[in-house]
Amino acid sequence: MLDFRSYKVSIRVDDRDLPVYQPEYDEDTKTATCWIASEEGRSYSIFCEQPNYLSYSTSARVDLDGGQNGAKRLLGKGFGRSASIRGVRVSPTELCPFQFASLKTTDDDAYLDRPTELKAPGTIRVQMYRVQVTGSDSWKPPPLPQVPSFVHERSKKAGAHITQFGKKEVSGSSQIFFAKPYTSADTDPWVTFEFRYRSAAILQAEGIMPKPQSSQTKNLGRGREKGEKGGEHEAEILALEAEQAKLDGRGAALKAKLGSVKVKRQASPIRVPRSAVPEVIDLTLEYV
Repeated sequence: MLDFRSYKVSIRVDDRDLPVYQPEYDEDTKTATCWIASEEGRSYSIFCEQPNYLSYSTSARVDLDGGQNGAKRLLGKGFGRSASIRGVRVSPTELCPFQFASLKTTDDDAYLDRPTELKAPGTIRVQMYRVQVTGSDSWKPPPLPQVPSFVHERSKKAGAHITQFGKKEVSGSSQIFFAKPYTSADTDPWVTFEFRYRSAAILQAEGIMPKPQSSQTKNLGRGREKGEKGGEHEAEILALEAEQAKLDGRGAALKAKLGSVKVKRQASPIRVPRSAVPEVIDLTLEYV
């Protein structure tokens, strides 16, 4: 989501905001820009939000791929603080949803110099105008914007994603409102949001979007962590074993020293009663 000059705008797929990459905010041009990853065939919507404290209405006007597609929504005073722009209305109760698509290429040289409305393929621009609502009318069908079918393969636009319009969907009833600038200074947009979209592969190759971490890399990371912990335990075990070896060596040295020493031991005299033996016999034993 981009948040700039009191407004918030995001691109949603399946009712979830797409992550934005490298957001930039320029006060001089009153423009917020970023990159988002697009996926061919997925429908998207543009979610706009205005804070409650603003006392005026806002006209959100959408341009796709450098052309004007006519999608507009009012929000703010009298219309609710948020609005979701899902596509281009084709009847009072139906619309064709926005959908990411690949720009088709051809080798037909007839397309080399053919003019195209795609002045900025892969771009969603939302301009916020401060307005005063002056009236309303019944809905009248505008022409559905035409999406170029092909560009030449040597065109710089080749390989880009664009927005096409999906099959009709049922939507709530609609009517047309008339508005004028909120003040004489509001002929230009109060703020502009620009989302530049490309496939995830292109954004990752350009270093705009981080590459996903593979399972092998994750396992290597876990292996390093285990290896570090295992290394700590192994070092402790080796230190204990070395200490034990020292003790064993000292014990062996002491045994060897004791084995080479002659010990002379004298026994106590054995006395025999005089009635049995007429004299005292001193038996001295010598051990080598």
